[in-house]
Amino acid sequence: MTSEFRSQNNEDYEMTGINGANDTGVLFWFTSDKTSDQDVVSKICNINLDKTLMFSVIHIVDSARAAYIYNSIKYIQNNFSDCEYFFHYAFSSSNYKDPKIEKYGKIFPVEYLTSDIIPFRLINKQSRKVSFCLSSRGEFSEEAINRLLYLASDVSQDFTSDFIFLFPEYNLLEHEPIVKRAMRVHNDKINTLNITVKSYGNDFRNLIHE
Repeated sequence: MTSEFRSQNNEDYEMTGINGANDTGVLFWFTSDKTSDQDVVSKICNINLDKTLMFSVIHIVDSARAAYIYNSIKYIQNNFSDCEYFFHYAFSSSNYKDPKIEKYGKIFPVEYLTSDIIPFRLINKQSRKVSFCLSSRGEFSEEAINRLLYLASDVSQDFTSDFIFLFPEYNLLEHEPIVKRAMRVHNDKINTLNITVKSYGNDFRNLIHE
């Protein structure tokens, strides 16, 4: 927090109209065991931190969370090679109305390090058609698909009607009836949308709907 880089950044932004800043910490906690996706966060979530630390928030990234982020991005790179992919940016009340702020980009937002949903924009290199993709860390369920349907329809219908939902595991034969039931519940909003559900997991059984 006392680095020259931080001081220079503060000076650079002095005359830009930005009137606030947050100090965010990131702790990476990995293991060298390639067979482990160790979930450290659940074991240390109740630890009391040193009160002298002045961070507004500290993000902890363990092997399990890093695997989720990596697998989501690699799936998109491998399966949507005809598209440019970008991270869709969420907005707070302080920046939502600023037209100069880009709504998507190549920089991975720090808050997505500990988010259970990562939103992407996929833009076809030829047609420039836009798809909105949500990758979920949680397992597939009726509650999970309903949550993604609400989220997607709320934030993206102004730029696309094409949606892709990714889960760590999705079985077409078992889960497709749940997706169809959820879409019927959403009725008018969903009928005009093109919705695809896939798995970013590496299990060969996930290839059944490819």
